Amino acid sequence: MERKKHNVEQNTPEWLAARLGKFTSSQIHRLFTDPRTKNTTKNYGLSNTAFAYCESKLAELFYQEDVATFGGNDATLYGHENEIQARLAFEQITGIETQDGNFWTYGDNGSSPDWLFNDSFCECKCFYSKVQYVRFVRTVNSADELKAFSKDYYYQTQHQLYTTGKDYCILFGYDGRLLNKKDPKRNSRFYHAVTIHPNEEVFKQIEARVKVAAEVVQDMLNELLK
Repeated sequence: MERKKHNVEQNTPEWLAARLGKFTSSQIHRLFTDPRTKNTTKNYGLSNTAFAYCESKLAELFYQEDVATFGGNDATLYGHENEIQARLAFEQITGIETQDGNFWTYGDNGSSPDWLFNDSFCECKCFYSKVQYVRFVRTVNSADELKAFSKDYYYQTQHQLYTTGKDYCILFGYDGRLLNKKDPKRNSRFYHAVTIHPNEEVFKQIEARVKVAAEVVQDMLNELLK
């Protein structure tokens, strides 16, 4: 397989087209769920969550267009609105000039890291929930602690590393609301950065689970088109 960077702007028609049928980083955690009943033949032996994800990829390939039904919520809207400020803060804090993340493919995998720099990338989380941000700052300083905090974020960053082939990821938590605080002990905590390195064992799991999922999707697609 060959890793490929697609020079497309995120959330554009070209970006959506490049994503069709790919298992993407933000949703890869859905393949890391196991069926409640072992040795079941239902849903090709996949969990309901994993099978539903396969069905969404099947629909994309069948219709040849994006079929997402989730239009966002307050948390995702807040994240989009604050990402520019977070990126500027990251560059000012680190002195690193970033580039757009674009879209990357590696076999049946697809990934959209937020910003690229050198041989690495940054994944930004603008926390809408103040409780969740405080918990992130207080408890997450390593990959293992990230997994305990959020398996979704953990598998997302590992899948991004797997798909892009980059050396490491900086997970950048940001809450600009703290900059309005007059107490310097509080407003200095408006960001929290954690470095995540590749985990080869997780890479093997990603490869195996995506291989199975891709075969399931192809089998269902063949049935539809025969």
